[in-house]
Formats: sequence, structure tokens, C-alpha cells
Amino acid sequence: MKNVFALRLLLPLLVCYSGFVFSQNFALDFDGINDKVGVAHDDALTPTDQLTLEAWIKAASWPSNEGTIICKHQQSGGDKGYALAAKPNGGAQFNFLIDGWQRIDADPIMSTGTWYHLAGVYDGSSMKIYINGILQNTVNGVTGDIDASTGTLLFGENPQFTGNYFNGVIDEVRIWTVARTEAEIQSTMGVELTGSETGLAGYWKFNEGTGTSTADATGNGNNGTLLNMNSEDWVDGFVVPTNDVGAVFIASPGQIGPDLGNGEVISVEIKNFTAEQISDFDVCYQINGGNTVTEEYTGSLGAFESTIFEFSTTADLDGQSSATIAAWTDLSGDTDPSNDQASETVSPVQQLMIFDDEQHNFASAAQTHYYETSFGDLGGFNQILLHVDLNCPGTGCDPWDQPAHLWAEKDGQLYELARYITPFGVACGGWTFDITDFKSILTGKVTIVSLIQAWGASGWLLDVELEMTAGTSTYDYSKIDILYETNGWVYGDPGISHDLDEKTCTIHQNAESAKIRYTVSGHGQGNTDNAAEFSNMTHHWWVNGTETFSHHLWKTDCGSNDCSPQNGTYTYSRAGWCPGQDVQPEFNDLSGYFTAGQDITLDYVLEDYVNYNNTGYDGNQHTEPYYRIWAYLITFSDDPITIADDLEADDKIRINVHPNPCSGILNIAISEPINDETNIEIYSFYGELIWCKQMSSFSYCTVNMEDRASGIYFVRIVSGGEQYTRSIILQ
Repeated sequence: MKNVFALRLLLPLLVCYSGFVFSQNFALDFDGINDKVGVAHDDALTPTDQLTLEAWIKAASWPSNEGTIICKHQQSGGDKGYALAAKPNGGAQFNFLIDGWQRIDADPIMSTGTWYHLAGVYDGSSMKIYINGILQNTVNGVTGDIDASTGTLLFGENPQFTGNYFNGVIDEVRIWTVARTEAEIQSTMGVELTGSETGLAGYWKFNEGTGTSTADATGNGNNGTLLNMNSEDWVDGFVVPTNDVGAVFIASPGQIGPDLGNGEVISVEIKNFTAEQISDFDVCYQINGGNTVTEEYTGSLGAFESTIFEFSTTADLDGQSSATIAAWTDLSGDTDPSNDQASETVSPVQQLMIFDDEQHNFASAAQTHYYETSFGDLGGFNQILLHVDLNCPGTGCDPWDQPAHLWAEKDGQLYELARYITPFGVACGGWTFDITDFKSILTGKVTIVSLIQAWGASGWLLDVELEMTAGTSTYDYSKIDILYETNGWVYGDPGISHDLDEKTCTIHQNAESAKIRYTVSGHGQGNTDNAAEFSNMTHHWWVNGTETFSHHLWKTDCGSNDCSPQNGTYTYSRAGWCPGQDVQPEFNDLSGYFTAGQDITLDYVLEDYVNYNNTGYDGNQHTEPYYRIWAYLITFSDDPITIADDLEADDKIRINVHPNPCSGILNIAISEPINDETNIEIYSFYGELIWCKQMSSFSYCTVNMEDRASGIYFVRIVSGGEQYTRSIILQ
């Protein structure tokens, strides 16, 4: 099956708005510290069987956990209510309580300084979340009545979680007692309402422009009071963004990697900030305020889509310890020039503190944190290490042993770099993880994602340092295929199969070595055989239909690990882990089990097990058994084995093919010189022409191959009677 990460490419918003110009159009600017608007409880504001929340937002910064937009929660008498919030890196969340938390998230596609419309919808059987009227995510099977909150309705803060304030501008807040359809959201999100619309329970336009209160336009009298805010917090109201594109990140040269040199490739992430397709505009850069280099982006960016634009002109930075690179877009009629430019001072290092006492908790600091950086050419480094330590906040460490992960996020795909388990309430660490296997994805823009599952307000202080060692690698090239990526594989439930899918991968024709890298840990307890945390199991890898490698998932040294002594049951043996210990990956060498250029089938087969105590879970006194399984096939060669390697055709023309190996998106660049009769063509293995575009100057184009079957394709450049061909393998 084709291994594709499904990017949520948003279709153009084909909606005709009216009424953008109002007699007065104001909004409220929340400082992210203590600004909020309070509305006294009214039963009319507590829909139960259906609910729609809407608001326009323009964030000044994104929160580390949640930036509350609309919230009607309470804790007294049990968790109750609903909320709509911004999330880290430009994501969003809609949640409510029905016998526990029900939530839905939207991927982080929003940017600061730009207006976006958010909507969360519950129709009695499903949850939906929208950005700019376009559906981002759906969760089905959610039923029942929302637990009604009698707490104060707040804009800008969540009273349950201290510090979850929104930093930015909020406008046009609407609460409905009906589940609005996508068409209904689109048709009215860009216009003011009368306030008398059917199902509209509360509506705050924020158009007063002065004073300490804001009126409920429905006539229900649920007016809001501005708290900790002043006259300067009345600002201009929302404007629907159109024709807006910008540069958001300097992707190369990297912040991590070798010293700057001659022939540095300059690349920048460019982003469409609107829900409409944008095409054909200039991208420019300057180094240290010098001459401007301008090239044309001739492709199309879909709604909220971003891509990496690589300049064909290289820069000579030899001998410079640092360089300040400013890049920007130049689009005629751009409606918001303020987000056009990205700037970065690049000083490559070989050691980098990624997280420095970064607090993770179940409060305002949040369980998940992000560090965005860029990597240069790592060809001259033979080892990449991560060093991890945990310290205690002043209020003490979290008391429980909980799983924690470090991932690299590249082109929307997560790769697990490291896993560890927190100790019982004491500082610990000194763990080192070798992540050299991931060198092929540590290029250009990469986000390091840290998750520590902490359930208290104290949590942990995390240190993560990256270290690279210069030297000659055993192989020059490597390639990663994802086999399994799950943190919740249910084990032993007679109603749910625990059989993992068999994976078939094509070994590249240049591959010289291959291995399986996998990290597995068992969780859940109090079940049959006390699985999966305390059950001693042996699983197996099957290769090409034959049982080949055994995996005894059992740790017996928990009582003597480096984090001893600690609290709790840390001395007990466990399924692949110990409290306060790193969970190092396992490896299986595939030498003799593969043939270059042919398929290999891999299957991780769990030992047969039935959990007879699989209902009720003793009133939540124990946890369903499950596994966390992240596994990769990694191949190596001294010759190129990825479809992202440059092809030097000759001195006349160069072809660069830079696809995302997880999405099927091909970004094709052709360097000059090029003539007016140059075509880029893509053929199937059987000779079918499936895509063609004519070029007249330097060109960088994007081709969506997501819907194509797995197999071999060919990119062909026809220029001046000469042809240059490159094969591509989609998996």
C-alpha cells in the first residue's frame, strides 16, 4: 500500500461575501496574561444536544498549551461545559464534557498576524472543527447531552487551567443551540448577523469601540464585562484575508551542521495565508543587507498550503561565522504585507540545546512542546546523539511513571527519535539516544516535538541537547520507511484484533544494507496476567512470510537502574521498560534477507493473548492493555537511494527532484539555462503520460502524486531536442 501522509490541502473557498464594510468594525485585543471578558451564567448559553461555537481570531503568538477563545467550563460538582481554543503552532481545539472529555483538534495550519475564522460543531453524533469554513477534522461516535456548566462564560481564558489565556485579537463570537452545516458557516462567517437568526443563543460583535462592556446582539441581555482590559484593547475588527502570501522560515543554510561555505543553497518556506489558491509570484532574499536576489515561483499554493522554495542562485558565505538572511515574497495586490518577510541569523553549530529546563505539565506549561530549527548538510557527520535529563520544578516532580517521547516532525510526518519513562517523583536522566539513523530526514526545516504525559501541575523540567560528531559514515546515504507508528495498540481484547498489518516495502536498487529499528513498550495493568505492563511476552518479526527474529519484551533490572532509589513500584520487572529509564530501540539486521530492487515483507506478530477482564476495568481501577510501537525499515548505500537526490544531467541543465517521501508531493526545480520549448513530463512505468507542463524560464513546480498507485514513475525534461530522465519510486 502506498505510504502517504495525507496533507489536509484545503480547497478554495468558493463563497461570495457581502457586508465587509460596516458602519463601525471593532474587536478586542487580549494580552495573553490576564485579559478576558466575562458573561454571567444563563441557561440559554448551555446547549446540550447540539452546539456550534464560532469566532474570528488574529493571534499575536501561539500558546504552549491552549489559548482559550470561548470557554464555559466548571469543576465544582464535576467537569462540565465546552470550549474553543487555539493550540501550539497554529492548531485549534473544540471540546466539551459528556461523562468525560470529548475533544477534536485541527492541525497547526494557522499563522500569527492573520485573521482566521474558527468553528466547532456538535450534532449529537459527531464533532467537527472548521478553519475559514473548511472542515479540518471529524470525530464520529460522540453521543449524549453535553454536561451543562453553570459557570461564567469567558472569552480569552479557561478558569479550569490557570494560564490558558489567548494572546491576540478576538471578534464576532457566536454561540448556537443548533449544529450548523459547512454551507451555513461559509455563508455567514464573513458578514454581521442581525442577532435574530434561528438557534443563535449569544452573539458578541465587539463593535462598541469604547467602554468596559460589550453587548449581546441577540437581545437576550447576556452582555459581557471587560476584565483587566482598557481603552487600548479596542482595535480594528476582522477582515477576511485574500491574496495573501509570505515567507515564514529560512530553511537553508541550516542552524545545525557544517560551517558556512561557498555555494550555499538558499531556501525558504513560503505560505499561502488564505483559503484561495495563489499562483505565480516573486520570492526574494538578501544576505547581510546586500544585493537582492529575485526568482519566480510559478507553481500554485492551495489554501493555507506551504512549500519550500529553493533558489537556483547559490551564495558564497565562505569564512563567515554567521549570516543574516532576509527573504520575502512579492505578490501584486497582497492584502497583508506585514507577514511577507522572514529573517534569520544563521550561525551553524554542532551542539544545540533544544530544551533547557522546559516545563511539561498538565497545566499552562502543557504536556507537549515544540522546537523549530533547520539542518544543513550532515554528510560530514558520522554520529548524531540526543542527551536527555529530567529535573524537578520548585513544587516537586510529578509522582508517577509516565511515558515520554521525542519526535522529529518533517513535512508533517512524525519520526520517533527517543522514548523514556519518567521516574516516581525524583529527578533523573543522563540518557543518550543515537539518532544517526534519521540523518536522511534531518534536513532543512525540522520541528523537534517533546511529549511528557504528566497529570499534575508540577510535571517535569526537561533538558534535551543535540550533539553531532564529525567523521566518515559507513554509508553515504540512508532511507527510512515507516512500518508502525502507534501509541495505543490494544492488546488482548477479544473484540479487537491485535494483529498488526504486514508491511511490504521496495528495497531500493542501490541498497547495500538494511535493518529494522523498533521501540516497543507494554502498558496497562490489572488485567489477565497483569498485562500489558507486567506481562512477560515474546513477540516475533516475520520476514517474507517466515518467522525470523524473536523479541523478548521484558526488563528485569528495574530495581537497579540509575534512577534508584525512587518511590512506587519501580523495582518490578516490566514489558520493555522501567520507571526512570530510557527505552532504547531494538535492531534486527536484514543482511541475507533482502534483494536490492525487490520487495520485502515485514510483520511484527504479537504473542497470542486474551484479556478476560476486558470490560468495566474495575470502575477505572485498572487500564486496558496496550502497546506503544514505532518501527522503521532503514536502508543504506554509498549511492543515492532516496528520490530527493540531485541529478546532474550535464553542464547545460540540472534536475532537482525533492518530493516528500510520505506525501507523494513532488517539488521539481530546473536550473538555467532553459529555453522556450522546455517541457516537464511525468510518465507511469507503462509509458502513460500523466502530467506535463511547459516552461519558459527558471521554474519550480509542484505535482500532487498522492492519488497515484505505488510503483515507479519517470520525470523527463525535454529541452532543445535533448532529454533528461529521472526515475521516482512512490511507496
